[in-house]
Amino acid sequence: MKYVFCCLLLIPFTILNAQSVDKIIGIVGNQPILYSDIAFRKEQAVLQGQIISDCELLKEVFTDKLILYWALEDSVKVTEADIEQELDKKIRFFAQQFGSMDKLEEQFGKSIKVIKDDYRGAIRDQTLTNIMKSNIVANATITPKEVKEFFNTIDKDSIPSIASEIEIAMLLKTPEPTKEQSDYVKEKLNTYRDRVINDNEDFRTLAILYSDDKGSAEKGGELGFLGRGSLVPEFEAAAYALKDSGDLSTVIKSEYGYHIVQLIARRGDLINVRHILIVPKASNLELQKTTNFLDSVRTLIEQGTYTFEQAVLKFSDDKETRQNGGLINNYYTASTRFEADQVDPTLAPYIVDLSVGEVSKPIPNYKAVTLNGFRLIKIVSQTKPHEASLKTDYYYLQNMAQQNKQGDILKNWVTKYKKKTYIQFNEPYNTCKTL
Repeated sequence: MKYVFCCLLLIPFTILNAQSVDKIIGIVGNQPILYSDIAFRKEQAVLQGQIISDCELLKEVFTDKLILYWALEDSVKVTEADIEQELDKKIRFFAQQFGSMDKLEEQFGKSIKVIKDDYRGAIRDQTLTNIMKSNIVANATITPKEVKEFFNTIDKDSIPSIASEIEIAMLLKTPEPTKEQSDYVKEKLNTYRDRVINDNEDFRTLAILYSDDKGSAEKGGELGFLGRGSLVPEFEAAAYALKDSGDLSTVIKSEYGYHIVQLIARRGDLINVRHILIVPKASNLELQKTTNFLDSVRTLIEQGTYTFEQAVLKFSDDKETRQNGGLINNYYTASTRFEADQVDPTLAPYIVDLSVGEVSKPIPNYKAVTLNGFRLIKIVSQTKPHEASLKTDYYYLQNMAQQNKQGDILKNWVTKYKKKTYIQFNEPYNTCKTL
């Protein structure tokens, strides 16, 4: 999907219980506005240290309800795969907040399946709203001239401050597991497979005990409903080849290691599976050879035989960064710049004392929970905290200018379409001047 999801969180348990005394405070088209819609946003604002009036919050809810109403009128489509994936993201997020899936179920007093079913409608509405918003502002392109004009309209006292940011590049080396190591892992997985088939052991229990994918292991290896293209190719091919609930794959290899996969259920083109992953563990000797090799590469870089970028292209095993000089992407911002709290926690301690242009000694690299190699790290650039300027922060200001333009387009759309829509607010909200 090309659109961006807003920060929609599952309604807290306290709010969920409060819905038993909820009331309708307005209607937009055929979409009701509930008191809980306002209460939830107010709670989120308080948690962020903001004080926002009920009328301002109602304006936000009204805009979303108006967009949702016209999304349905215009027959905007959203797939079940999109909804299921977004639900899974929300569930995983809240499981992390509460500590585990079991604790999440305990907090809600419901199974994960029931929680997802409860919020499926809310997620569908939010997804439709976001798609419609994206459609409305789709043509809001921004030119360099407009960026400059936008920057010049910012009051001097309101120019945004930019935190210190760094760009990080890496050269990753992972030793290939020996045939003996791979055979050992495949034999273990075949043993687990036989225990499920012949001894009627529970796949979920084995996943909890033995899988190296700790993110899914606590859920018995379950990944949740996913659509085609959501999984790595080898894994996806094996998963979709399974026909009936409970069917097991043979041992398969992917870039993450070796797996066995069990089908849970199909829903149209969506599939829900559980798996056990085992990552072959390189021997201490192979790991030592890797650090020795990287020490040699580091020496060649320091001697000027290779630039860091040339060494990355020649020696790195990381597909994502090899063609980009080793630059690591920041998945929070889709750029290569990181603020301090965005750096991978397993990497952060090693780069504290690195200077710009300096190359680190070999640093451990983990895949799942397994030490699978080492990497050299280079700090490519580092900025100091400063006021934004066109010279140093053009792309940041371009994004601000584009968001401002999108806001104007959306505001004009709302002005136009609220005239075409039945709208009613009950007391005391019908006196809100913001509307």
